[in-house]
Amino acid sequence: IETALVECMAQTVAAALGQRMRASGKPGAANNGLLAAVSNFKIHSRPPLHQTVTIEVREVKRLGPMLMIAGKISCGAEIIATGDLSLYA
Repeated sequence: IETALVECMAQTVAAALGQRMRASGKPGAANNGLLAAVSNFKIHSRPPLHQTVTIEVREVKRLGPMLMIAGKISCGAEIIATGDLSLYA
């Protein structure tokens, strides 16, 4: 289902935050995160079957535990979805 692309993007952020913690030498598990809002999310096309998709996320703004992320999902040169996520992380 195309709406699962939102979750794919959120999980990419979670993996990046976990990697950031590991790289900074902080032991233990990451804090529980929460997807607070989805905005401007547009699904441009269906993800193709049996093809690799690339998920790119970047931190736009952080205010304490709130984090705003801009993301893009693509397959080759084709953009499949774009949007912004707000997370409590």
